[in-house]
Parts: sequence; structure tokens; C-alpha cells
Amino acid sequence: MTTLKDFKAKELVQLLYPLFLYYIVYTFSNLLFLMLFQEQFGKLFCLLLAALATLPFIYLEYKKVPKSGDYLLTKKTLIRDLGFAILIVIVGISLNVAVSHLPLQEISKGFVNANNTLSDGELFVRILSNAIVIPILEELLYRGIICTRLNGFCKPWISIVISSVLFGIMHFNVIQFLYAFVVGLILGFSYIITKNIFVPIFGHGCTNLIVILYFMN
Repeated sequence: MTTLKDFKAKELVQLLYPLFLYYIVYTFSNLLFLMLFQEQFGKLFCLLLAALATLPFIYLEYKKVPKSGDYLLTKKTLIRDLGFAILIVIVGISLNVAVSHLPLQEISKGFVNANNTLSDGELFVRILSNAIVIPILEELLYRGIICTRLNGFCKPWISIVISSVLFGIMHFNVIQFLYAFVVGLILGFSYIITKNIFVPIFGHGCTNLIVILYFMN
């Protein structure tokens, strides 16, 4: 395995370029869609369109990443993968319950604004955006690309921690940073162990779906 001492500019670019691409495409497409559709359809609809616009770029980058091994679907791996997905949901929902009972959300305008955006739309739009498209986009980027590339140069736990920190920073407020960081650790661990990107995608999506149905109504 290549070590951190061998980490070169080329590998750094391969690591940072997908993040840069994600933020540029996502941010500017969201601004464009807000100007075009916000008044008629709301902020979350625009966010959904921005995620859909960004997804092909990130998927293409994901396809370039060397995978650490072949995934073999068997009864044993299926049970293991479902177990990890359930663990992700349990941790995510537990943290949502904890956050909902803490006064911290009252002093974080960023957290309030994020919640308002994520609940700004019809139920169908919230499910499609928060439980399907955005989890696919985020897991391809942070686990499928960032965590996998880091795992080629770092010990697995370091790659999980760094990708989780970046995942938390992406949420742009302290409360969601802490939440996303902890959940990111479970998501990263599940991906490193299973080598199956559908595990964190499924766990992430199911967690968000439960939050939509029981915490945002």
C-alpha cells in the first residue's frame, strides 16, 4: 500500500478535485434554479434540481476511483449489509431525537435556515430530494470517492475520520457538523467494511426518510 510519505500532488488533486467540482456545480446551479423557480416551487425544489445537475459529474468521478476489492453478494454479506444499514438508521435517528430536545438549535441560525430549506416543499419533493437524490450524491462523493481515495494512503480509521470531517463541514453550521460527523463515522465504517456503496446510500436515505415522515410533519 502507498503510504502518506508517498502522497504526491497528483493524488492530492484526485482527492480535492471532486470536492471542488461538487461545490462549484452544486452552488452555481442552485443559485440559477433559485432565480428561476424559487417563488413558484420553493427552495428545496431548487436544491433538488441542483443535486440532479451535480450527480452525473460526481458519478463519473466515482467511476474513476480504483475499488479496494470486488463485492460478492451472498446470503452472509446481505445480512451483514442490512445490519450495517440498520445501525446507520439507529444512530441517525437517535441523534435526531437528541438534537430535537436540545436548546442548541435555538442559537444556531444556520441550523434553523437549513431545516427551513429541507422542509420547504411538498412531501414528494422532500422525499425525492432528502431521502433519494441527496443521499446518493453525498455518499458517492464522501464515501465512494473521498474515503476510498484516502484509504489508499491512510489507515482505514484515518480515512473515515477525515471524510467525516469534510462531510460535517459541508453542512455549514455547528449543530449539523456534529451530527453529520458522527453519522459520517458510521457511514464510512460501513463502507470500508462492506465495500458496498449501496449500504451507506440505503442507510443514509432511510434515516432521512424517517426524519421526513416523523420529525418534519
